[in-house]
Amino acid sequence: MIIAKNLSLALSRYSQDAIAVFDFVVSHSRESTSSYPKLLPMFDIREVMLLDADNQLILQVTGGDEHTDVTLDPDIIAELRLLTAAKPGEIVVSGLRQYDGAPHFFIAQLLADGTVALAPWSTRYVIELQQSIAFGELGHSMMVDHQGLVVAHPNPEWQRVSKDASGLSVVQAMLDGRTGVMQFYSPPMDADMIAGYTYVPTTGWGVMVPQPIRELEANVDRTCQRL
Repeated sequence: MIIAKNLSLALSRYSQDAIAVFDFVVSHSRESTSSYPKLLPMFDIREVMLLDADNQLILQVTGGDEHTDVTLDPDIIAELRLLTAAKPGEIVVSGLRQYDGAPHFFIAQLLADGTVALAPWSTRYVIELQQSIAFGELGHSMMVDHQGLVVAHPNPEWQRVSKDASGLSVVQAMLDGRTGVMQFYSPPMDADMIAGYTYVPTTGWGVMVPQPIRELEANVDRTCQRL
């Protein structure tokens, strides 16, 4: 539970900073952009684009030398239009979508003149944070987006395809904005697990830290034998 809460705090701070960077770049997008190629990659923002009311690109601020031109899926643009139209002027974060061959979030905002600002946001930091947590034989961490799609997990295939884990009871609890401890069965681990879980208020992401119950039982057995 403590580890899950610490992960949530780290992701909350990171997401707040990334959103603040997006806001700054959009607000100053028509000014000098010489510092942006260094600033954007620090928070895994690939680029910031401004699209007019007809979804034509009117400005693009790239995030460094690694940027490559990628055609934005019209379905993603339409979805972001709907998300931002529901909260005009506010900055919103989408769920995971495929972009340039990998899962990305999108940060977006509908401006007063009808222009929509959007930015592909890589999952790199979230995955690195997940990989930093490992204990026992199969103890690990897992993060999902606000729809229950896997962002970071020990199973790389689940990450690659953004596996839908919303059917798990513990994931539903996270998506409901709850914090606690729960037992559940994990198909990829083929084990009954116990997990501390919570969520990231800024984005609605879920965070949990599970471990097989059999590992805890083995620890208890060893302790009892020593006594």
